[in-house]
Amino acid sequence: MVFRRALIASLLTVFATLAFGSPITFAIVDDPNATIDTVVNGINRSGQMVGGYDSYGFVDTNGIFTTLSDPRETFNTVANGINNSGQIVGFYEGSSVDHGFLDSGGTFTTIDDPNGTNGTFLTGINDSGEIVGYYYDAFDVPHAFVDVNGAFTTINDPNATNGTEALGINDAGEVVGIYSQLGIGTSGFVYANGTFTTIDTPDTNDTRATGINDAGAITGVYGLGVQVAFVDEDGTLTTIPDPSSNEVATPSGINDSGQVVGTITPQGAAGGVDGFVTPPIAMADGDPASVAMIAASMIMILLSQMWRKQRRH
Repeated sequence: MVFRRALIASLLTVFATLAFGSPITFAIVDDPNATIDTVVNGINRSGQMVGGYDSYGFVDTNGIFTTLSDPRETFNTVANGINNSGQIVGFYEGSSVDHGFLDSGGTFTTIDDPNGTNGTFLTGINDSGEIVGYYYDAFDVPHAFVDVNGAFTTINDPNATNGTEALGINDAGEVVGIYSQLGIGTSGFVYANGTFTTIDTPDTNDTRATGINDAGAITGVYGLGVQVAFVDEDGTLTTIPDPSSNEVATPSGINDSGQVVGTITPQGAAGGVDGFVTPPIAMADGDPASVAMIAASMIMILLSQMWRKQRRH
């Protein structure tokens, strides 16, 4: 009986570890100059992170924070994406509307979609310099776009009735983001080779795809009220547990190593927003086939031991 209980406990432990991976450690990212909030929006292959604090942007290179402030801003600069060459995109607040920017080696260039009557926001850039983002039209409806060498192409999800936003792009030109439907909710999407594919999760009307890496792994969040962070690899979801019962993690980007970045928001208590970065989140550790094979093997061992004990009695 003692052996059987121990074996069952071991089986459950192995199964849980394989299915959900090792406990995820959230490394907090706070700009040392921040007095209120720090948000992390993007990460590249070498681990450089970009985001914003208070009313400034930043780039974090191995723990060394450099403040980013577009010289044309009137109040705020936020960095949203960074490629492997260190080029950074984001937006700044102008005197009347928000403008997109590209920071290449410390030189800021304003990039606005010509249709962006009420503002342009840049959210991602790949190693070819292709930029994604969204703009607001005269009716304050968002439209996603891809900017290739200054040529803007609007990409509105055909299911959208209340706007589309592009939030990330990889080196293959695959774009992720969200679209909204009036009276229904928000869905994620991936756009590849001219085709939109909806990313939805069961039992929720709110799914957001916020980042994609070169392997096609997508990070995002789903759920209304109670949000759940996730990584999606080829349609298989790995959920990212919140750091505590009083905090909610919202991912915004994922690099080629599988590191996820985003923000941690306190719930029901005072406190500022913190940025975070995780260690690589690899589906291989929790591959369903591996789980099934190892679990089946351990079940067979358990049954064999029980059968032998029965024969002795």
